Amino acid sequence: MAKAVILLSGGLDSTTVAAIAKSQGYELYALSVDYGQRHRIELESARRVADALGVKQHKIVSLDLRAIGGSALTDAIDVPKDRSNETMSVGVPVTYVPARNTILLGLALGYAETVGAFDLFIGANHIDYSGYPDCRPAFIEAFERLANLATKAATEGQGTFRVHSPLLQMSKVEIIREGVRLGVDYSVTLSCYDPDAEGRACGRCDSCLLRIAGFADAGVIDPTRYVPGYVNSKREIPKMRKQIVERNPGSVPWLDLVSIARVEITSEDPAHPFESALTGTGWRASGPGEQVIRLIFDTPMRLRRVRLVFREESVARTQEFVLRWASPGEASYRDIVRQQYNFTPPGTTLEEEEYTMDLLTVAILELRIVPNISGGDARASLAEIRLASD
Repeated sequence: MAKAVILLSGGLDSTTVAAIAKSQGYELYALSVDYGQRHRIELESARRVADALGVKQHKIVSLDLRAIGGSALTDAIDVPKDRSNETMSVGVPVTYVPARNTILLGLALGYAETVGAFDLFIGANHIDYSGYPDCRPAFIEAFERLANLATKAATEGQGTFRVHSPLLQMSKVEIIREGVRLGVDYSVTLSCYDPDAEGRACGRCDSCLLRIAGFADAGVIDPTRYVPGYVNSKREIPKMRKQIVERNPGSVPWLDLVSIARVEITSEDPAHPFESALTGTGWRASGPGEQVIRLIFDTPMRLRRVRLVFREESVARTQEFVLRWASPGEASYRDIVRQQYNFTPPGTTLEEEEYTMDLLTVAILELRIVPNISGGDARASLAEIRLASD
């Protein structure tokens, strides 16, 4: 069996790469580096990943790059938070650690020589790489040439080193789906640059934002533990824990969602936050296109009734929505209803739907809204959402 050295940080990408290498029949030798990183707790995740994948050997090498500094991960520099995709795609961020991948691959190369391996795997990703120059294809190719010029094993003809970066041209969605296909348990991974003392992700740094968006777009449940009340456009809105919403005075005992769930949401107009859909005044997206609202219950719920109200008083459009759910631990969703509706103001401006069911263990309820199946600038909205378990 061929041996492979895997650079294993304990994050999403390196874990997926390790699973890919294992699926290709390699015997895994994992290398993690304690380089003085702010998020050193990721090494605990690396240990859990190594155990889960059954690696042959897992080494943790200490090399304190704080002596060099120059990065928000190794120096007294704040980790950027809440950056837009546009901002992340411009320039090299301060979370770049000078020459880190060169150093880590150098250590992996040395480790490979000692165990007789000629295959190195790294989780570099060019599409979602947040501006890191050492995640580019040119860097990977250059290091592979260096490995075959600068090692005894290669120059004496014992073998040819190959640097594998299978995620290089993959999006986060594709990476996550590949990991799910290979059976990766992403609950043991940590992607955050600035986790708290308990190892809970901040939900706001670049790495968290890319991870959150990837899971949401892949339609896969993100098992990461996030700090309570963090603010993120794809995830939880902290106001939901602060606002008290009275129960509907009607005959149906509607659930108090504020006290039993948190919400993930792709966007919201600050003047029309999601909480407004709990009071009947309505949520509205901040921009056009498909939107996702995901209710994550503190404990699995029995769900027997869902009420949805949509209102459109200005734009003629055909809306489509999908309501679906997942049980605890499921990586995929099951549809409750998929429906289209034509708004033709000033005529038809209101859609009211009430569905009955009997779902016993609902961990997540997701509503995906395409405001106009023909495209355009229409913004999704939801006038009201109510749930009942009786």
